[in-house]
Amino acid sequence: MSIKKNRYLIINLLFISSIYSCSTEKKTIAKGNTIYHYINNQSNRDKGLDYRDSLVTYKLKKAFKSEIEDKTDYIIVKNTPSKLDSLTGIKVVPVNSDKIKLYKGAFYTFEQDSVKDDTSFRYYDVKVALQTLTIPLKFRKQIDDGTKYPSTVETGVNIGFAPVLKWNLNIFNPIKKTMGKTLNSYSINTGLLLNLGATDLSNTGNAPGLETNRKSATFSYGGFVLFGINNINFGYALGWDKVLGSGGSYWIYQNKPWQGIVISLDIIK
Repeated sequence: MSIKKNRYLIINLLFISSIYSCSTEKKTIAKGNTIYHYINNQSNRDKGLDYRDSLVTYKLKKAFKSEIEDKTDYIIVKNTPSKLDSLTGIKVVPVNSDKIKLYKGAFYTFEQDSVKDDTSFRYYDVKVALQTLTIPLKFRKQIDDGTKYPSTVETGVNIGFAPVLKWNLNIFNPIKKTMGKTLNSYSINTGLLLNLGATDLSNTGNAPGLETNRKSATFSYGGFVLFGINNINFGYALGWDKVLGSGGSYWIYQNKPWQGIVISLDIIK
């Protein structure tokens, strides 16, 4: 497959991915997590019955989807699995209502010492984010046999913005914090690279036949794959540069592929 066909394929695939409906509020709660369900028996006590409140412990043997709410010290899992075959290791412990917060639903952990669990809680999600990015290194292949124009490495400061699709593994642990945070996200990001920049055209260098040297605007396009920790991401880009204006017909790198190192930062997610 030609380079031209490759670049259009990359752009089309990334565009389709970027419009994929991934903004759902539900997260995938991972297999193996422990969640708790608080049962308030106040209504039975009002009837004169001797019912204490209880805390039910579940161990997940299947993943399931749920909305969650991050309370910093614990996470509320709002939707428990509808089928009991998703749960195992059920344990019921009577508790006093004055020692536990009266929330409905299932939980990962509570602030109370009696229910603390230092096992990490894991869940997955997919979301769209907007990142600001820079490409500090670009690697360009040689032109022809490389005698006159060998492979080059370009360095420089450039800033751009890009929408990305993020696949996240989120690990929550309020007791054993990582990097000082209770919640840490590890992600794979893909996105479209669309960026404006500038380059110097030289009639004795990269633009033979050009009448006068000049600085010309460039348009970069392509795609990238990044690995992220929380909101910092780094990875690889494949792209093409196009000089805008008449100087482009002289530039030796016009619409030729390059490979680059990308560093980015989430600004909206």
